[in-house]
Amino acid sequence: MKRLLFALSIVILTACGSSKKALQNGRFDEAIQRSVKSLLKNPEKEKEINILSQAYVKAEQIDLERIQFLKAGSEESAWEEIFNRYNDLQSRQTLVSSLPHTTLQAIQFSPKDFSRDLFAAKKRASDFLYQRALAELSAGNRYKARDAFYDLQKVKRYSPDYKDVDRRLDEAAYKGTNQVLFKIRNGANVIIPRELEAEVLKISMKDLNVDWLNYDTKAIAGTTYDYYIILTIKSIFVSPEQVKETEFTDEKEIQDGFKYQLDKKGNVAKDSAGNDIKLPIYKKITCKVIETRQWKTSLIGGSLDYLDARSNQLIKTVPISAEMVFENRAATAVGDKEALKQESRKWLGNRIVPFPTNEQMVFDGGAVLKDKVKETLWNNRKWLKE
Repeated sequence: MKRLLFALSIVILTACGSSKKALQNGRFDEAIQRSVKSLLKNPEKEKEINILSQAYVKAEQIDLERIQFLKAGSEESAWEEIFNRYNDLQSRQTLVSSLPHTTLQAIQFSPKDFSRDLFAAKKRASDFLYQRALAELSAGNRYKARDAFYDLQKVKRYSPDYKDVDRRLDEAAYKGTNQVLFKIRNGANVIIPRELEAEVLKISMKDLNVDWLNYDTKAIAGTTYDYYIILTIKSIFVSPEQVKETEFTDEKEIQDGFKYQLDKKGNVAKDSAGNDIKLPIYKKITCKVIETRQWKTSLIGGSLDYLDARSNQLIKTVPISAEMVFENRAATAVGDKEALKQESRKWLGNRIVPFPTNEQMVFDGGAVLKDKVKETLWNNRKWLKE
């Protein structure tokens, strides 16, 4: 159904075409919008006055005849369209009213008062949508509850203070939403550190609570859950602390003074300007680099298991793992540092540091795992929409 929103009007007016062509093709509202735009710049443009006059009469006639037809049918479901038709009549009239008085006289513009019709149609539409929403809510069906939510949103838009619309919206949102409980389970022959479990359960579910889904990391009293997602920890591995030392030498030739060039007679040779000719003397310099690399890793492996809470049947399993790498490099130089290449200077000044404990490696791995879990939940949310 058409809408005479001003934002849409701007888009239409900038599209290709003319008011005359729009009128000929039966796009009366587009013809009106184009003509009004033109007449605001040139109020006496006769061609546009004629187009506006024809288009306005025809557009108004179509809406009024449709309203009459719908009212004659006595269908309560028709009141939403009736309201929208009255809204279109009012919006079109407001748009044309922005023209200068002389132009309005030229098109014999006679505004009508649609306020009572608008109010009555809005009330009937709100009544119908509200009653339909109540029936949908009582159906005990998640999809019907979602339909009720959308109907109630319209009621709220038409009549913000209508009865208990806010409470009913909350009810529809709850009944239409799949409730998901996220839990952690130990599937490994190791003890899961409390710190690791606490870190993973800090996962923010706010961004995931879309598309009729609500995730909890802690069971809420009174909530009936539709799905369980269980993070099963199957392995926790921490590597030994490893240190590797490597040595290499960089070398470079640099100028180290000069000597005079001699001629055949053993005398100092001269250039064309009479100056002594000097020859550079080069020497090789070297620098040894002792580079130390420290590293240690932790790996947490497991799976995300999707279960239907009503039947306790497994729906889907997604493997998941998170690796945490500690690495530190330090280097010292022995010799002439001028010989070092740029790459060889990279770790100079760094120092050997204490290794993180196994507990810290697992905890830091939990932070990585938390992000992986959230990403996996988002990518697999389609499995929970039924």
